[in-house]
Amino acid sequence: MLEKVERLWTKGGEFFFHDRFMDDVGLRVVDPQVLAKVYLGETGLAVAIWNTTGEQVPVDVAVDLKALGRSGEKVGEVVSLDEGASIHFEVDGSIASAELKVPPNDIDALVSRRK
Repeated sequence: MLEKVERLWTKGGEFFFHDRFMDDVGLRVVDPQVLAKVYLGETGLAVAIWNTTGEQVPVDVAVDLKALGRSGEKVGEVVSLDEGASIHFEVDGSIASAELKVPPNDIDALVSRRK
């Protein structure tokens, strides 16, 4: 797990080390056993995710851009830092939402860079 944390920190370091930790401001995660935190930066935002369950679960994440002071912002591509793959997302008003699968007791992070 430590190697994965290091890999995600390296890939998303611009958010995790140099930008603003927003805790759960504007963040909604459906499953209470999935922990998530938002990092907001000049280049976009990141959501760090930890699946604390013993099962792979779909993780539904919604971010209220207005609550983060980013209303009207265009959402760029959403990417899983773990796999580097694009994640399907939807925008409804100021709410951007995405779903990904996170293995049991594992972590990932979603990143969306500004358009």
